[in-house]
Amino acid sequence: LNITNGIMSALVDTKYGALIENFCSTDHPGELPQIVKNHRVDGVFVVGSPYDKGMLTKIKDLKIPCVLVGVDSFEEDFDSVQADPGEGVQIGLRYLHEAGHKKILFMNCPSTFHSAYVREKAFYHCAAELGITVDPRWCVNCRKNHGKSAYYMMRECWENGLRPDAVLAANGYLAMGAMRYLYEIGVKIPDEVSFFGYEDSSISGYCIPPLTTVNIHKEQMGKIAAEYLISRIEKPNIAIRNKKIPAEIVIRDSVKIIE
Repeated sequence: LNITNGIMSALVDTKYGALIENFCSTDHPGELPQIVKNHRVDGVFVVGSPYDKGMLTKIKDLKIPCVLVGVDSFEEDFDSVQADPGEGVQIGLRYLHEAGHKKILFMNCPSTFHSAYVREKAFYHCAAELGITVDPRWCVNCRKNHGKSAYYMMRECWENGLRPDAVLAANGYLAMGAMRYLYEIGVKIPDEVSFFGYEDSSISGYCIPPLTTVNIHKEQMGKIAAEYLISRIEKPNIAIRNKKIPAEIVIRDSVKIIE
């Protein structure tokens, strides 16, 4: 939604408008959204990942200008505006480490996502730089990328004897799902377990406690993506552009500073 808002705001003073079709390409491999299949658009935004590469191949074959925008959204043959999920993991791990946390549970997104690999690699690399020895049991992948899955993963970890003093989650939804489980069993956040999220969704500042997270500037991503698509429509032969938007930490109340 934030990316879409950025796209819409960038189109206001142009001759272009936007049509939105909710289409999950991984559920329909090799297929195209109807508005693309029926040639009803001048260009396409593919918002979010994972996405089906067969769909991208068909878009390329149709010679329809296309921009990828979102977390870990990158292909060499397409313009893209992306956030680096590995950067977010390193920001979170460094902050938790500097806050004095020693037992950090890394709650990753499903292993079927390419971004899960990027995050895991960044986690181990940053841990090595900080001198942290990582027990693989403390790096877990949720089965689905939503709060309910994180709730059950947190329960599984807790019942298996893992007692983290902090949880570093791949996104805010996973963080809040895990927080819900700990709330139900009476664990105090952040007094007993701190939480750090990613993406800074619209609800991150309204959970209890408000979630410390990483802002990836989604509206800015959407605005740049719109500029890229318009220029690609009007000048099809310009060089491909790939831009990473730097992230920044948003400090709220979910991390305890250990003296």
